[in-house]
Amino acid sequence: MVDIPVDADVAPVLGDDATRAGLGALISAMLRARQAADPRTALMQAIGELKVTSHRNGLTDAVLEEELRAFATEERLGGIR
Repeated sequence: MVDIPVDADVAPVLGDDATRAGLGALISAMLRARQAADPRTALMQAIGELKVTSHRNGLTDAVLEEELRAFATEERLGGIR
């Protein structure tokens, strides 16, 4: 395990174990995809692994979709830089 620094203003988002585990799985999956010889296959595997790990850690599809909608809204409003 390694520490990954984030900006102080977004650190509170990492306040619970389920969110940290889900984001850790996402980062791991993205890095595995970059290492693979066939990026499409690796990406599909990474997405599958991410979904299983995320669900196991409490990050449901509904929560993820809500977060993505919030992110898109913030981005459109200029809140994400």
